[in-house]
Amino acid sequence: MTRPRRTPAARTSNCGLAKQAKESISFAKLTLGQIAAGLGVPTWVVDGDLSQANYSSLRAALLPFRAKVEQYVYHTLVPQFLNPVFRRHITDAYLADRLDLPDLAPALKAEWLPPRPMQVDPAKDMQAAKEALALGLTSRKQAVASLGWNIAELDQEIADDRARETELGLSFSGKESSDD
Repeated sequence: MTRPRRTPAARTSNCGLAKQAKESISFAKLTLGQIAAGLGVPTWVVDGDLSQANYSSLRAALLPFRAKVEQYVYHTLVPQFLNPVFRRHITDAYLADRLDLPDLAPALKAEWLPPRPMQVDPAKDMQAAKEALALGLTSRKQAVASLGWNIAELDQEIADDRARETELGLSFSGKESSDD
C-alpha cells in the first residue's frame, strides 16, 4: 500500500488564521450593527452585548426603542391582529348562543392594555408621573393605563384592600394608626 505524496504546493499555512479570526469578529459586529440599524433598534437588542454601554447610553437608546415598540403595538398589532381576532371570537360565541347578550355591539369593544416595560429608573418615572398628574398634564386613568392596568379593576382592588385592612385593624400607609 503506497501513501500519496504531498507536494510543497499542497501544504497549508496557518499564519493568516489569527488575522482572519480578528477580521471575522469585526465583520460580525459590523453586520450586527447594520442589521440593528435596518430594524431601527439599538445594537445591544440584537447582539445582547452591553460591554460598551453605560447608564446614559442605554437610557438614550431605550426611550426611542420603546416608543417604536409602542407604535407597533397600537398601530399594527392591536388593529390588524388583536381586534379582528377578538371580534371574530366574540361574534362566533354570540352566534353559537354561548353569550347571553341582548346586543352584540358593546361586546365587540375591547381595551388593550399591554404590560408596561420594566423601567430603567422606576423612582424617577414615578416622580414624573406624579408631577404630570399634579400639573394636570395627564389623567389618573391615563397614568394607570400607562402602567398596563385597568383603572376600574385597580380602584376596586384598592377599595377591597382598604376594607380588609380596616376590618383586620391593619395599616400599611407607613404612618402610625390613630387608634394607638
